[in-house]
Amino acid sequence: MPNRGFELSSSLVGQPVEPLRAVGHTADAILIFSGDGIRDDGVKLKDVSMCDVVPTALHYLGLPVPKETDGRVLTDIFEGAVVESKERRADYLTIWRAWRKARVLRM
Repeated sequence: MPNRGFELSSSLVGQPVEPLRAVGHTADAILIFSGDGIRDDGVKLKDVSMCDVVPTALHYLGLPVPKETDGRVLTDIFEGAVVESKERRADYLTIWRAWRKARVLRM
């Protein structure tokens, strides 16, 4: 149990106990991708947002990334051919509007 004014560290490296902060929440997280075409050397990414998870997963699955998506494809996690494939952007809103218009015209 840490002494008063200290808390257990949430870090995997460094000191197991650190000074107590006024707020106990941090933006640090562990993001794990695994599979064919994913690097297995434990790459450490910089400037990653939670918004990057969905575009990266869509890219890995070969699906278009919507234009409206906040975030980016984390290309540093891929090796070889997956990186070379072009990042496609889908415009689902335009597709939906066209479908809706066509359906309205049929009524």
